[in-house]
Amino acid sequence: MLTADFTFAFQAPIYHFKGMIRRFGLILVLVSLLTFFSGTHLRSGKTVRFQLHHAPGIHRVSVIGTFNHWNPNKDILHRTSDSVWVLDKFLPFGRYEYRFLINGNQYLRDPENPRFGGVYSNSILWVLPEDIPTIRIRQPQWGSVIASSRVTIRLQLPDAQTARSVRKRLEVTVDGRRMRLQRQDRELFATARNLSDGFHWIRLRLPSNHWPITWEDSLFFIVNSADTPAVPRTSHFMLTPAKKIIELNGGLSYDPDYDPLPPAHWIQMDSSGYLQADTLYFPRWHLPEKSVYNSQFILKLHELQDTLHVFVRPFATPQVTFRWQKPRQWHLPIHSVQVVGEFNHWKKGQFYLLPNTDSTTWQLSLPLPPGQYEYKFVMNDTLWTPDTDNPRRIPDGWNGWNSVLTVTPVDTLCSNWQWRVHQGWLQLFPARVCRNYRVEYLIDPVHWMYRGDARISGDTLFLRHWKLGQHPLRVYALVKNSQGMVVHKRSEFIHTAKGKLHLRDYNAAPAWTRSAIAYQIYLRRFGPDSSRSGTFQDLIDRLDYLQRLGVNTVWLMPIMPSSAPHGYTPTNHFSVNPDYGTLADFRELIEALHQRGMRFIFDFVANHTGDQHPFFRSAWFNPRSPFRQWYIWQGRWQYAYHNDWDALPNLNYSNPNVRHYMLNVARFWLEQGVDGFRCDAAWGVPHSFWKDFRRVVKEYNPEAVLIDEVLPRDPSFHDEEFDMSYDTDFYGNLLDVMRGRKPVWALRYGLQKTQLNYPPGIVDFRYLENQDLPRFIEQFGAERTRVAAAFLLTVPGMPLIYYGQELGVTGMRPFMPWQKVGNDWFQFYQRLIQLRKRYPEFTEMAIHFPNIGDSTKVLSYLRGSGKAQILVALNFSSQVVPLHLDRFLAGEVLFRWPREALLSTDRLPPYGILIQRVTLRDSSDP
Repeated sequence: MLTADFTFAFQAPIYHFKGMIRRFGLILVLVSLLTFFSGTHLRSGKTVRFQLHHAPGIHRVSVIGTFNHWNPNKDILHRTSDSVWVLDKFLPFGRYEYRFLINGNQYLRDPENPRFGGVYSNSILWVLPEDIPTIRIRQPQWGSVIASSRVTIRLQLPDAQTARSVRKRLEVTVDGRRMRLQRQDRELFATARNLSDGFHWIRLRLPSNHWPITWEDSLFFIVNSADTPAVPRTSHFMLTPAKKIIELNGGLSYDPDYDPLPPAHWIQMDSSGYLQADTLYFPRWHLPEKSVYNSQFILKLHELQDTLHVFVRPFATPQVTFRWQKPRQWHLPIHSVQVVGEFNHWKKGQFYLLPNTDSTTWQLSLPLPPGQYEYKFVMNDTLWTPDTDNPRRIPDGWNGWNSVLTVTPVDTLCSNWQWRVHQGWLQLFPARVCRNYRVEYLIDPVHWMYRGDARISGDTLFLRHWKLGQHPLRVYALVKNSQGMVVHKRSEFIHTAKGKLHLRDYNAAPAWTRSAIAYQIYLRRFGPDSSRSGTFQDLIDRLDYLQRLGVNTVWLMPIMPSSAPHGYTPTNHFSVNPDYGTLADFRELIEALHQRGMRFIFDFVANHTGDQHPFFRSAWFNPRSPFRQWYIWQGRWQYAYHNDWDALPNLNYSNPNVRHYMLNVARFWLEQGVDGFRCDAAWGVPHSFWKDFRRVVKEYNPEAVLIDEVLPRDPSFHDEEFDMSYDTDFYGNLLDVMRGRKPVWALRYGLQKTQLNYPPGIVDFRYLENQDLPRFIEQFGAERTRVAAAFLLTVPGMPLIYYGQELGVTGMRPFMPWQKVGNDWFQFYQRLIQLRKRYPEFTEMAIHFPNIGDSTKVLSYLRGSGKAQILVALNFSSQVVPLHLDRFLAGEVLFRWPREALLSTDRLPPYGILIQRVTLRDSSDP
């Protein structure tokens, strides 16, 4: 408004003093030009109203965006009498991104603006001049399926005159080919002919005649001129513990044309129990009391069908009794007692103990799988306390204690599985089975169980050897006790590779992972300098560096096209980000790694897509789109996402089309040569999908590794799903020790607990840093970081080095500081990695914990087996700690830090590291 007043102040004298025009012509010209440009600035934008409806708890709202450099204090909304927060703001013509900031800490996209985009998926606002009118795409709609190779595009404008004026300026392309527009009243239309079946893009561009601004819009549609019927497909084989309700899995079904699937039609081949909702792809099978079933189900879609075989067996699960006795000195009335712990993720409201008649003793029995658990009792829903009757405790990290419970198996097994080939038969049998046990074998695919190529004699399974190479098999050996309860399950995966027959534990990680050292890279920051993004070729050029460091496995953060730089908002699952190169460049990288004996782990994003993925935009703008069912909705513009990740809409895994699509994504990248998948936010995806995922991956490449990101760690994801998981216990305990919340011996406890809680065939994925965490050195300094790094690289599992960690860098995602290569940090990590690679003891699973010093300051452990082993002693304190090594005969010192420390090995300096060969003086267990 100040500009407007200034302009008119100069205009008024022009009409009242015409004589001055002749006298001061030159001055007038200058003033007129000033007036014109000032008026032009007035008309170079519009006043825009931002508004947000009030909700309880809101006491401040500001709008932040590209128009105010995201300043939270510049544009404050005010609350009107009708409970709406409002701000009127003049904006020049252009395209803007913005969000509301609620109470100074909560970012919110504009709920009344359906347009979003940009790097962080902010609300999008176009402020347009008069010669760029509103254009509505009437036909086709976002993501619509068109049953013709001829598609008419119809655009609606405000009136016929506007349509006439913009027809020649408006550029409309289909798959990059410009369309010739025709006009009919206020509509513009064009026809694209001979389109192939599949995806097609329409893009619109309209430049202004007077302003440097071009409006753009786009959508995609699907041509489906030859409709292909939906395909019914089940998981074929299910072995499940006996329970009252079992969910069947028809989740591999799909429609090749992306059409929504028709209702399922399940047929039960026997009369056991009943099916609930047999028109769903995941119906529930309700069982009577009988606990052993071999049942068959048929899934039909029109003329096509598939079979699901379900084997129900009772598994023995230990029963644990929790008992709480009210102390005599307590006069507080007790209304409720519950037990919470790691077995239920510390959630209250699940497991309530039952009182006796006078409420002095409370008790509850729970079935818990074998393992070690921390727990507490909660009285009256507020008072948390450890179990006073249980002397085993661990600090909880909050100046308190958790009780510790170890659950042992129902029965102690005496079985060790062996196999041999004899007279044309592969024989699988237990080396020794305890008395009163028997073995049952199940085979997937099931038809092997009912033909002459497989037979059972006693406890031995015979498989015709020459038939085994045709298709991979899974053989389940179930050891049962005298009550018929399964006390042990073994799953063997039988396949051929390079003409040889292989048997492996289906639940175990590939053997190569035990000696793997992973290196995580944010490729965008791994270029030669900070002037540009890193590329696949840049990484190829740096493979010598990685080999010199000693790592042998590369994990790249997501490389698919993405709306956000980090890659976790994928917009195309079958391509690579053009910033990194081409798909051919990526295959060249894979080949270069494999030639060096290195492996590549692909970052697989399964829980969600980015909100700028064409599928989601189709579902967002078009409620009738077939992709609407690919996501989870609570309203027209409300969709499911985790935490505050509104740019990451959750996929709907109740839709088999989604499952089929994501399995095809995995197949595609396996075909490109990747050696495994790190599965992002795996906790957000159903277990049944991950079981199918493992089967698809392992049948393609049994050596591929599967890593889950499940936070906190959960053993249930290792039941025929993942090979390794993020060891959050390792990292969490390490943080607590560093912060003084737990004693050093808690690290030993954590490693022992892992051995109890997880299957012996898995490998632990351990780290100090990754893309979601602050740098360790920033949190705890150089001395303690060195001790933690030595701990990481000398315990079992696959250690992870986050790029730059080996150079002591700071910042979560900095540019790689190549100028620091070869510094003390690099040499430190290089020596430890070389040590790990040189001595196989470090890759064995065996680890023992002798007490050789103050366990509140020093962690010590032995690596290897037999009398000759490697001793690791780590001082986590700032004090010199004496070591008691009389149980050992000292051997070669393999590593010592600080390097200038005294040669004596009976005293460990502050934050000292000692790695030494030792021999046990006697044959006793260390």
